[in-house]
Amino acid sequence: PMERINERIEDIIELAKGHLTDFLKIYGVHLNDVKVLIMPQDARMRELIQAEVASIIREELKDPRIGFVTVMHVELADNLRHADIYISPMGTDQQKKATFKAIRSATPFIRRLLGERIKIKFIPEITVKWDHSGEHADTVFRLLRELEQEQAAPGETPREGNSGD
Repeated sequence: PMERINERIEDIIELAKGHLTDFLKIYGVHLNDVKVLIMPQDARMRELIQAEVASIIREELKDPRIGFVTVMHVELADNLRHADIYISPMGTDQQKKATFKAIRSATPFIRRLLGERIKIKFIPEITVKWDHSGEHADTVFRLLRELEQEQAAPGETPREGNSGD
């Protein structure tokens, strides 16, 4: 059921993009031009910092403790002087902790390379934070699968604490 829901959502998004693109063509405007116009500057800066930090972690950090990691999102202070960078390391708990610690200790290096890659007046101070949203999503999907399995197995007695109603 979740796969069908996700597929349906993707279909709806594609349909909406198509309608918006058709509408904009009437006025001679391209969708990418609109994105630049309606996306606030701080949103563009967050995306740029996120992409550059991901690239730096992937290509420049040579610490063997760093495993697979995803830069989930970036939060910027209103004055653009501070950035919270949320990462989601993968692997065992020990590997996740080692990856997080290694990246956190590399923040001065990351900030310096960010300053070389992004030409802005002030490079924000960086704080690396652990994004647990992926772990929470895994828990939700696991619980949904368990619920689906329980409902798919008729005639079985409900689990303890469940009235079956």
